[in-house]
Amino acid sequence: MIPARAAVQARHLHADGWTVSAIARHLGHDRKTVRIYLAGVRDPGQPRAGTTDTFGPFGIADRLNWLAKKRLTKTSSQCRMSPRSYAVRRSCG
Repeated sequence: MIPARAAVQARHLHADGWTVSAIARHLGHDRKTVRIYLAGVRDPGQPRAGTTDTFGPFGIADRLNWLAKKRLTKTSSQCRMSPRSYAVRRSCG
């Protein structure tokens, strides 16, 4: 994804006769990405179609809730499994 400012700059550089490779090096983006924006396939600031957020179904709020429930449901035998582990002792009270 290229920010709008970089996409505008890429178009100006291309109009000035710069190669796609030179524009990509100048902006710090991949050649293929620059070519996509120059061709108008994708709007600036928009991620490519079909990308999914791998953490979306299990976001940070869900993860924290899951950890809180797990911590509250620990039994005393689970807390004694690793007596040297500070994290286990601390989470068990």
